[in-house]
Amino acid sequence: MPTVPYFPGQDVTIREDAEGHPAFDRFLALTSKDRDAHTRHVWAYFSDMYAIYPDYIEEDMDEVPQSAEEIWNHVRPKAVYVEDWRGNDYVMISCSCGWDLEQGLLMSFENGDTLVKVGGFDGHPTYRSASTRWPEEDNDVVYDAEDPELTTRRG
Repeated sequence: MPTVPYFPGQDVTIREDAEGHPAFDRFLALTSKDRDAHTRHVWAYFSDMYAIYPDYIEEDMDEVPQSAEEIWNHVRPKAVYVEDWRGNDYVMISCSCGWDLEQGLLMSFENGDTLVKVGGFDGHPTYRSASTRWPEEDNDVVYDAEDPELTTRRG
């Protein structure tokens, strides 16, 4: 099974629609350094879920992460594919994660190189694509938290 530089040493299924796609090629240029720069978004997702469901998460996880640096130890990529939404291409990565066994983790990269969404897997490449009521001023939100203090934005 192939690997991608963003998740070094971890097997991932690459759907046929991704192979040779320009957005996927741009995604392949991302490395674990880029992933490290995205840690705050994934940590926010974990922290938000942990604040809501601490008992379930402690029951499901062998070891609950104590810091953002530990979060990637609990993420396993499953599949990479490309979606088109309103003329933009999104590289979508579905992952399993220790804190949300039902939905897992979805990471979406606009044009393959800009992280635009982190959250539970819902199949939508952006928060805006999931809601007709999404406010224009929130288009830079990467993780839309239940606790507004944990919401993360690009940049």
